[in-house]
Amino acid sequence: MFHQIIAGFAPRHIRKPRVFIPGRKSDRRALTFLGIAPFANVAMPDVVIHDLERDWLFLIDASPRYRKMTESRRSKLNNHFASSGRHIELFSVFRDHREFSRCIESIAWETNVWVASSPDHMIHFNGERFLGPYR
Repeated sequence: MFHQIIAGFAPRHIRKPRVFIPGRKSDRRALTFLGIAPFANVAMPDVVIHDLERDWLFLIDASPRYRKMTESRRSKLNNHFASSGRHIELFSVFRDHREFSRCIESIAWETNVWVASSPDHMIHFNGERFLGPYR
């Protein structure tokens, strides 16, 4: 799934991506230089992508069977990454629509979904805006 995010999602939807895998010690250390506190009280996202052009952070959970962007997770990640001062976009990633359909009821508003089997599209759980900070 990581390959699909890096090769499929990032080049299609992020202008100038810099990919971090927080499971790697070197990437966790690099994230601290972006103003992100060490992960002590919150589970790390599977992938963090810094859009260097817009200076946004994309936080991606790629293991939806175990972790997806629920309301609780959304709140915890927003609080944890707030210190960076960057706009945050939260994503749950699924292999296909069947996998997504099993989790759809627990996906939080103000988050996004990307389905790898339909790589050119995203699903945004909010009607007010699409990818971008609130004014």
